[in-house]
Amino acid sequence: MRGGGIIISNLTIVMAEAEKERSAFMNPQVHVFAINGTSIALDVGSSNLFVVDEEAVRALRVLAQERGYELDGTSPGKEHCDGAAYQEVRELVDRGWLFSADHGVEAARMFRGRPWHGPRALCFNIAHACNMNCAYCFASAGTYRAPAIMPLEVAERAVDFLIEGWPGKRCEIDFFGGEPLLAWDTMVHTIVYAEERAARRGKRIRFTCTTNGTLLTEEKLQFFDDHRVALVVSLDGRPEVHDALRCLREGGGSYARALRGAQMVAMRRGGKEGANGEYGSMGGYYVRGTYTARNLDFYEDVKHLVQLGLNKVSLEPVVADRKAPYSIEKRHLPAIAAQYDRLAEFYLERWRSGSPFRYFHFELKLRDGPCLMKRVAGCGAGVDYMAVAPDGTLWPCHQFDGREGYQLGDVWQGITRKEVQDAFRHATPIDKNACRTCWARYLCGGGCHANAAQFNDSIFQPWELGCEIQKIRLERALYVQTMMKQGK
Repeated sequence: MRGGGIIISNLTIVMAEAEKERSAFMNPQVHVFAINGTSIALDVGSSNLFVVDEEAVRALRVLAQERGYELDGTSPGKEHCDGAAYQEVRELVDRGWLFSADHGVEAARMFRGRPWHGPRALCFNIAHACNMNCAYCFASAGTYRAPAIMPLEVAERAVDFLIEGWPGKRCEIDFFGGEPLLAWDTMVHTIVYAEERAARRGKRIRFTCTTNGTLLTEEKLQFFDDHRVALVVSLDGRPEVHDALRCLREGGGSYARALRGAQMVAMRRGGKEGANGEYGSMGGYYVRGTYTARNLDFYEDVKHLVQLGLNKVSLEPVVADRKAPYSIEKRHLPAIAAQYDRLAEFYLERWRSGSPFRYFHFELKLRDGPCLMKRVAGCGAGVDYMAVAPDGTLWPCHQFDGREGYQLGDVWQGITRKEVQDAFRHATPIDKNACRTCWARYLCGGGCHANAAQFNDSIFQPWELGCEIQKIRLERALYVQTMMKQGK
């Protein structure tokens, strides 16, 4: 295609043989956008990416009008176009590389109708307690409104519920809180017990632990290394940013202690990617932070972390009550977009210089990534993924823990409220009006259910501001992938 167009990837489509010949239920769609002077076309149905110039965009407009397809990001035009660009784009359309058939409806039906035996992953909320008092914590400063530590008998039963239910050979356990290291004895016992039980069944469990880092020691890290536990360490960036909202329970900022923990992890694991699942799904470690309205220059926080030797970073927008002084508002979106622009260029500069780092949300797996059914399933909360509270109750995810109306059951009886699980089975982007025609639906999976419930009291109505930030971030991620694929 003119302008140096390239095809980057094909989205794997998982379909039953009997469904392969069915006609598409959704209108073919292409999304056109420009980042830092580069125009890119994303074919929504296949995730093919193309670099395009003005002539190619004009051809897309004409073909969209001729065939009744959807062209997002630019308005269909009535201009005449019959030159070389038009012929080239039309050939790509005829081949199914642009405006490809969209099988999202079939994929959603497969997800809803798939036999369920048990979750693939369990989040153990082993500590409804924390040694910190973060202002924006969704879990009432880590206590979930009632402090508790998971008893060993609950942890063992939760392990059995996972291993006995999931029919596959691999499953996952995430340790969360509060601060899970406050329940260190429970965590150690659970990991050893789970490995023994899994081995008897010919299965393997991957572990992840999310921690604020302040309680990490070399002895604890050795245990994590020995048992291949991936780590997510919370650190928001520059000292003044982190300490403004992430305070120790006894008072004072936590930056120094959290940084020490994060650097201990980074020094031990370095650039290891966790070959063959060595450290689970997170590839060794990630430093995960939160940005708010108080640090809308969050590019500086990512840069700060990377320069400290933390080469695996993720920064998320705060999810907070609209009345909170640090909450993000719609008026902040232009500033947020500008920060992601700078972050994308910083990412590419480091990559070109031979000193790359990983930014979690730029690591899109367009080739050899999740199949379409998994993409419409999103995070899988309530179906493939669940959280277990210290009392053994089951919830769609850790953010639903204790939220009225969302309990699924418990680890002894299993799912006792099937109607709740059925709701999550039907909460795919194909089932949500706001997602059904959104170009990002197969890249975000319909957004976070917990955020939707928090802001709209419904898992079927996504958090609009979160969607806008997600689309900003995804466009920059696609831009990064395009530049890297072209060697630029």
